[in-house]
Amino acid sequence: MIELKRILFPTDFSDFSNYAASFAVSFACDYGAKLNVLHIVETTLTIAQPNPANVSMEELSAKAEELAREELESASTPELLAKLDYNVVCVRGKPFLEIIGFAKAKRIDMIVMGTHGRSALESTLMGSTAEKVVRQAPCPVFTVRKPGHGFVMPAIG
Repeated sequence: MIELKRILFPTDFSDFSNYAASFAVSFACDYGAKLNVLHIVETTLTIAQPNPANVSMEELSAKAEELAREELESASTPELLAKLDYNVVCVRGKPFLEIIGFAKAKRIDMIVMGTHGRSALESTLMGSTAEKVVRQAPCPVFTVRKPGHGFVMPAIG
C-alpha cells in the first residue's frame, strides 16, 4: 500500500502548474497528506542586478502565498480546500536544485509538478526543470502534462 504523508507541489504559477495543482490537491486530500507548495524565485536572471525592483523576500513570500492560495482555490472545491493541510514556501534559487533540496530536507513522499513552466527557451537550451527533478528526486515524481499540449507524430513515408 502506498503511504503519502508529505507531498511537494512546486509551482511557477503558469497554466501548466495551475493544471497540476488539481492533481496535487486531490492526492493530498485522498491520502490525508500535508501539501507543501513551493515557489522558487529564480536567481539566474538577477545576477547583474540582485534586486532590481528592491523587493524584499518577505514581500515575495507574501505574494507567492496569495498566488498559491488562488491557484489551490481554482484547482479544488471549497470543501476540499477547507480540509486541506498545506503550507506555502517561497525561496530564491535555481528551481530544480531548490525542489530537490526541499524534498530531501522535508522527507517528501511524492512530488507533483507540471511538465512545462514559463521558460520554453530555457527548457530548449538546458533541459526542463521537471526532467531534472525526475532524474534526481529522492522520491517518486508525478508529472502532469496539460491537455492539448501533446506530441504530434510526423508523417512517415
